[in-house]
Amino acid sequence: MLGRFYATHEGLDFLELAIGESLGEARTSDVGAQLSAVMNYLRTVLLHVPFKETMQRTPSFTSSFDVDAWRDDSAKRPLASFRLPAPMTWRTAVAPENRAVIENRIATFGEHAAGLGKFTRTMFAKDLRRRLVTAPSTALAAS
Repeated sequence: MLGRFYATHEGLDFLELAIGESLGEARTSDVGAQLSAVMNYLRTVLLHVPFKETMQRTPSFTSSFDVDAWRDDSAKRPLASFRLPAPMTWRTAVAPENRAVIENRIATFGEHAAGLGKFTRTMFAKDLRRRLVTAPSTALAAS
């Protein structure tokens, strides 16, 4: 968990590369597009150190797959079944209640390794992420 706080994007880059190489020829198929969608989703929603700075960012996420819905479905069905008719863009936001808790934890424990260890005992990983919100330009595509 602590590694995720410090090396989110680098760790995701490595993981995507390793999985992509294990896919071989399938990497150029729809399977590769699904892998890319999941990794880009994670790059967009996961918060990492420094939390104060990354909570201020509101990156957007564009995909041909509704990865958030797939995650909410606990991946019971293949991601391919969450393909959208056209690529869609979501913006992101940290829920105000999560922001308040994270800011309180930073004030109490700090953002160093020992303090972050206390984060993992007092918060769930799902609380350390941005949520996706339909971007205004694609709101009609979602309905």
